[in-house]
Amino acid sequence: MLKLIKNYLKKKYYERLHHHLNVEISAMCNYDCKICGFQEFYQPKGLMTMETFMKLEETFKKVDSVIFGFNAETFMNPQVVEMLKFAKRANPNLCVSILTNGSLLTPKLSEQLILNGLDDLSISIDAALPETYKKLRRHSFEKIVQNIQELNQLKEKHNSRLPMLSTNFVAIKDNIHELLAFIDLAKELKIGSVRLTNVEPYTREVQDAILYGDNYTDEVKQIIEKANEKCKSLGIIFSYPEFKKDENARCEFMQPIVDWQGNVIPCSQFSYTRDTLYYGKKAYHLLIVMGNINEKSFKEIWDGRAYRKFRKDVVKGKGPEFCYNYCLLREKVLCPK
Repeated sequence: MLKLIKNYLKKKYYERLHHHLNVEISAMCNYDCKICGFQEFYQPKGLMTMETFMKLEETFKKVDSVIFGFNAETFMNPQVVEMLKFAKRANPNLCVSILTNGSLLTPKLSEQLILNGLDDLSISIDAALPETYKKLRRHSFEKIVQNIQELNQLKEKHNSRLPMLSTNFVAIKDNIHELLAFIDLAKELKIGSVRLTNVEPYTREVQDAILYGDNYTDEVKQIIEKANEKCKSLGIIFSYPEFKKDENARCEFMQPIVDWQGNVIPCSQFSYTRDTLYYGKKAYHLLIVMGNINEKSFKEIWDGRAYRKFRKDVVKGKGPEFCYNYCLLREKVLCPK
């Protein structure tokens, strides 16, 4: 039995090509959100070229799903539709998702996404009221709602169920009281999935607003329980993270990322250098790069000695110190698995 478990882990974590890939086609953002450290820490910023993107053609043929987007705003890249077309030509069965704040979603762009087979559009909103949205994201709530409504109208026009709509709700003290109203809004906007996440703070102000650890109260617990029941009754998929860390949790988030420059990153926690706060203690994120697809194929990088060793070490508990002392992902506190 022990041998079977070891073989399973070997194939899942550090031998078989991962079934999912994040491609950061844009490392530029038109927002400067209160809870996000991207604008302050991420350097250099830029957009992935079509030439670099096309280096992933063979990889697209071998994975099941890909997400366009990561740290910033995907639709800042004007070649996003051409990239969608290219990925779908490489693998017609590939499930393509896009992460966005929704602000650049024009009717023309929405129609192109529909006609070219985008599978999922995940829109980060984080509020049910205009004033809360303005406070957290510093932009127009009404414009985001209008953009989603126009997308839904175009889906009806083309008799298309795609793209499916999902949303992220980063929960902090400022917005958790709006979660139930947010679910009503999601239903109204024909959003089928609500994903609740916690925040990794980069300032003391954001640290004071977290809801996990010692800040996890009975009130927060009740709101989430009610949200879960409400989503069940409305037919909405609801996922949420842990709010108390699991000290013995195994890493389940080791998903590869290709950044805008073509660098292959083994985990989102090592995608750029930055300071964050881990339950009030300063934590430093390294940048870890396994290779660059402009120099070697993704498969060569994935199968390379350095990347294989990294995956093996993480599985065996011998990875970077950050993984075991500061990682909210590993503890399943930052995001739902």
